[in-house]
Amino acid sequence: VLFVFLYEVLRIFFKRNYEYRIVLSSYPDTVDVNGRPVWVPEKRPGKIPFSWIPAVYSVREADIARHISVDAAMFLRFYKSGMYLFFVLSVLTSVVLIPTYAIGNYKNLDPLDPLYINGILVITMSNVQRGSPIFWVTFIVDIFVMMAAYAVYYYDFRKYAWYARMAMASRTPSNFAILVSDIPERLRSQEEIFNLFDRVYPDQVAKIYLYTDRKYLDRMKMMYTKALTMKEKAMWMYVRENKKLKGQRPTHKVKRIVYEAVPEENESVQSNDKLVVENGADDVENSMIPSKTSTIKPKKLKKKKVVEVVDSIDYWAKEQERLWCEIQREQQNPDPSKGEMTGGAIVVFRTMHTAAMARQSQLWYRKSEVNVWRAPEPAAVRWWKFRVPYSSKAPMSVVTFVLIFAVILAWSPLSLII
Repeated sequence: VLFVFLYEVLRIFFKRNYEYRIVLSSYPDTVDVNGRPVWVPEKRPGKIPFSWIPAVYSVREADIARHISVDAAMFLRFYKSGMYLFFVLSVLTSVVLIPTYAIGNYKNLDPLDPLYINGILVITMSNVQRGSPIFWVTFIVDIFVMMAAYAVYYYDFRKYAWYARMAMASRTPSNFAILVSDIPERLRSQEEIFNLFDRVYPDQVAKIYLYTDRKYLDRMKMMYTKALTMKEKAMWMYVRENKKLKGQRPTHKVKRIVYEAVPEENESVQSNDKLVVENGADDVENSMIPSKTSTIKPKKLKKKKVVEVVDSIDYWAKEQERLWCEIQREQQNPDPSKGEMTGGAIVVFRTMHTAAMARQSQLWYRKSEVNVWRAPEPAAVRWWKFRVPYSSKAPMSVVTFVLIFAVILAWSPLSLII
């Protein structure tokens, strides 16, 4: 109950976090990973307290599985099924078990009798004498609850299978591709991977993408996200705190590096003859821009740090545009010398049927090489794990199994004692 009230309070003040899709829908150019507009449920939470509860239950599971993911739909269904089972248990306990246990005889014994009970124990099995036929009621209720749980979970599994088939039959980019990991050194080229799959599926391979580890590109994306967040924060401040700012746009301080030209002997230089190096969001030297054309040929440049006050909205908008252009340039024309091979690749086929056959086949004579997986959404992949070789995955799996078994073994005696 406390978390329900806490969620209601946080939803009012942090709409971007708790009503993320509604906020994204206000930007018409925003699309998802498949290039489609961001989906938003028809019934949205209003300003009335706890209006998000009926709004959540009004969303169809099929829409969640189609527009978000099958896992999200089944995660929500898991909690709904647990609520239904808890409701059934509550009804059976209140209507059947408690009245049945209350008719036991131990509550009517002499208070000095060791078997005498009172208080809350009157409506438990402690009030039932040994060998009483009342215990059969508990047995029948347990069997009924177990059958109800199996029926609910069986129905949930059928729903999951249906949603999964629908998702794999949809014409999304991930259904035309597969992921290949643990590629041997001799096959780590587009030509070799293409020839391997083309021999098995002639004229069905459309494109090969080798996955390389480019940490600098990840850092640039993080800087782009930071620039976007700071720009939106500055715009939010300009709109919401307009009176506090007295109509002025928000500003902040930026450190810049200035290179002053040092003249030769017996020569003078004007104070405004200097070279300025523009700094980015993380004080990265990006470009050297002369502030004024100088006719003096300096022998060296003197480095100097200065602090300037800039318009926050314009500054972060320029940083966002600059980083976006650099990211696009690096993705379209990557520098091979900056990337590190990971032994992974993405194979795109011309038809979904071929991709479905490829991800269910073992194409290599060694299990430790050329492993094929279904291509998930790009954001759902931990790409750095492609660098982990198969020889390291097996010991890690054994260690994980031993640790889990040790925890279960250590916990079981405690559960018996407690």
